[in-house]
Amino acid sequence: MLRKLFQHTRNYSLSSLAILAASLVSYPILTRLLAVEEYGLLSLISIVVGLVVAIAKAGLQNSIVRFYAQARKGTATWNLSDFYTTVFLGIGLLATLSTSLWAITVYMVPESWWENDILRSLFLLTSVLILVRVMDSAFSGLLRAMERSGVLSLFHIARRYLSLLAVVATLFYISRSLFGFYTATILAEFTMLVMMGLFVIRRVSFRGGHFSMPLFKAMLAFGLPLVGHELAWTLFNLGDRLLIQFYLGPEQLGVYSAAYNLCDYLRLAIVASLWQAMPPMYTRVWEEKGEHAAVDFISRSYHFYILLAFPVIAGMIAIGPEVLTLLASERYSEGGIIIPYVVSGMILNGMTIFFGAGFFIARKTRRFMYITFGAATINIALNLFLIPEYGIIGAAIATLASFSFFMVTAGILAHRLLPVPTPVPVVLKGLFLSLLMYLLLTLPPWPPGAPWLVAKIALGALFYLIVVYATDSQVKVVTRKIVLRSRPADTGG
Repeated sequence: MLRKLFQHTRNYSLSSLAILAASLVSYPILTRLLAVEEYGLLSLISIVVGLVVAIAKAGLQNSIVRFYAQARKGTATWNLSDFYTTVFLGIGLLATLSTSLWAITVYMVPESWWENDILRSLFLLTSVLILVRVMDSAFSGLLRAMERSGVLSLFHIARRYLSLLAVVATLFYISRSLFGFYTATILAEFTMLVMMGLFVIRRVSFRGGHFSMPLFKAMLAFGLPLVGHELAWTLFNLGDRLLIQFYLGPEQLGVYSAAYNLCDYLRLAIVASLWQAMPPMYTRVWEEKGEHAAVDFISRSYHFYILLAFPVIAGMIAIGPEVLTLLASERYSEGGIIIPYVVSGMILNGMTIFFGAGFFIARKTRRFMYITFGAATINIALNLFLIPEYGIIGAAIATLASFSFFMVTAGILAHRLLPVPTPVPVVLKGLFLSLLMYLLLTLPPWPPGAPWLVAKIALGALFYLIVVYATDSQVKVVTRKIVLRSRPADTGG
């Protein structure tokens, strides 16, 4: 199972890295072509649209993953054809209604309420993205449930690069504005939605299928609390930006957003990839082999994540501000002070993928929602106090504190549903070795510049890989298996 997990995680990680590469290309382009105020509005609009999409999906993209195995086994009163029919009709209806309601709401808001003259028009334009992204979640959820990680990753990469090409061409040659940016984005994402939809529909069977209201209700019962989870995390990300905009203005919002987004790129490459890969696998293990096998699989996976998480945090603390200045320019260098807080919260929070698996397996998603809303509430409350006093670093401290609350609370409650232990010796080992790597990257007087930055990254990674291989038996076993599989078979003389 670990081999399959590595394969799926590799596919999703390579997809995330390819998307990250596209983001790194667009990142300096957007920060240079758009005014700082426009970049702040771009971040704000993206989060608001994400909030509406999270509500419109009704959590059904997660329900698809949880219910697919049961549909395939045929142990329920509905079959696989009923499952596909219910998914497409149900999500299609929700997408259409949500898009229409959002557009009407934006149109009905009085003009005097809009702080910025162009915000209303931009929100109306981007309402199309709600329909596109909700339907995309249905197709992506099916491919993820089928464990077609390679195909799904290719679609994600193609969508990102088509969007990049369309946006860059539009900004350089047609319209250097947010209207140009979003028009190009809509056209690119709609094109890829059609292609993904055709691919999926040709590979599923609707023969004899009917819309199943009991199934749809069960999927909503599982998924709706996860809407609360996704909604709360969107509010989590939106709250600090709205309050920075209110207290500090659009320029500080742009500085904060640039540094925060840099950390988020790393989260997408690591945490999001594992979130894509893990639930379909541990759900299948649970259904086929039971609790003991599921806990064993999750625990072994958790071990490797811990050894990855701490050096990533240490590395970003050491070189993150330099990377930010190199990619975004000196205008955003002030944002480097928030990187240690934000990246620590994001990466450590990824541990909930493992010790929080009980919420998903036991279908106790409502508890997960309550914890997330608690974290979002704490985040907003802390931001109200810290931003006026400490500026953007106050927002970063609030982010770390809120992530920590979520991680600890989820760990305690999920342990009662599925006891996944945290290996304290592995945590201490990861912390100590990461500290050594951090000292290696910060104590010598490294010259400035991109070549030396690349050298530092390579040296830090090589050092950590060597010492963790020398001190961790599970890493040795997995590494030796990989080496043995990579050797050509001895066919004799």
